[in-house]
Amino acid sequence: QNIAKSLGNKKAVLLQNHGLLTVGQTIEAAVFWFLSLEKCCYTQLLADAAAAGRGGETIKVDDEDAAFTYKTVGTPRAGWFNAKPTFDLVAHEIG
Repeated sequence: QNIAKSLGNKKAVLLQNHGLLTVGQTIEAAVFWFLSLEKCCYTQLLADAAAAGRGGETIKVDDEDAAFTYKTVGTPRAGWFNAKPTFDLVAHEIG
């Protein structure tokens, strides 16, 4: 119940000491959000480490750019659509 409460109407939560949890209107969308968030977290860790190594900080995305990105790739339909090639590949490989 605590996880569901924390998730609210969002599509992902980071569970301390456990990892990522994503949900979606379809299995494909939930898988896409998971794979995308995992890549984003990895990239953020690399960027933070690189910036710290230079004595700097990463540049944060502003709210306007974040909203534009959501409208472009953050919708339920976009999640389903972007996962389709991965599911097609898996289906092809395992029969």
